[in-house]
Amino acid sequence: MNRLLLILLTLPLVLQGSPFRAVFVTDDDVAKLGGYPIPRRHYAEALHAAKQAGAQAVILKFFMDLPGKVVADDAALAEAIKNCGLPVVLQARIDDSEKSSNPLPERFLRKDLPIPPGAINGNNGWLPLPTLADGAYSVAFIDSLNPVPMVEVYRGHPMPSLFLVTLELALGKASWTPGSITLNGTTLPMHDGQIAVPFPSRDEFKSLSLSALLDGRGDNDLKGAIVIIGYDGREMHTFPTPIGPIKANRLFFYELELAYAAFSTRN
Repeated sequence: MNRLLLILLTLPLVLQGSPFRAVFVTDDDVAKLGGYPIPRRHYAEALHAAKQAGAQAVILKFFMDLPGKVVADDAALAEAIKNCGLPVVLQARIDDSEKSSNPLPERFLRKDLPIPPGAINGNNGWLPLPTLADGAYSVAFIDSLNPVPMVEVYRGHPMPSLFLVTLELALGKASWTPGSITLNGTTLPMHDGQIAVPFPSRDEFKSLSLSALLDGRGDNDLKGAIVIIGYDGREMHTFPTPIGPIKANRLFFYELELAYAAFSTRN
């Protein structure tokens, strides 16, 4: 095992000085805020609450390719994405069985990215509603959790993964060679548009509930943070790992932390 992987395997799951914070929708939140999926107006409120708490940016870790329960709630979320005062990142995924993909605005194309041979690719997918994408900082793809994707290819265009956009918010823009990626002065090998990161060694970390954020209890935790807002209740699907099944959004957060550690460890 190389020295970098040894270092990563011994790191705590929530790193000292890490810029990432999880705000997860719990089963208690679902019961309190209107059932699953919760009304999207609460995500609009969460964006303004994150701004009030001093967050640096927000990743909305939900697929929002279809209208929500209430048209007015979608309009409230669209307004908040555009006017909350924070960069807001929306996620997408590739699914070639999707027959009516939402459009991908040209401004989200990343002409600086390579097209790695063997990268995850496709021509259709779950893209955010145009009204939501209109005010977003980025639309970024998430189709794998380990290995960690950096670049995917959508309709022939290289697109940033959700990992890449989130890491760039923390560490600055990446640079590339055909087989590597450099962030924060650290270069890692890249194969098929992905980097190797270990699985987490345990499934435990501190997160803030959505209700706590909405009630103003995030001010001490979120100042300067890149906030990942996602769902962590009983309906969340899991992924198999060497330590057993882990809920998908938790695994994303763990792998994001480990990737951040990798790029923060000088070669």
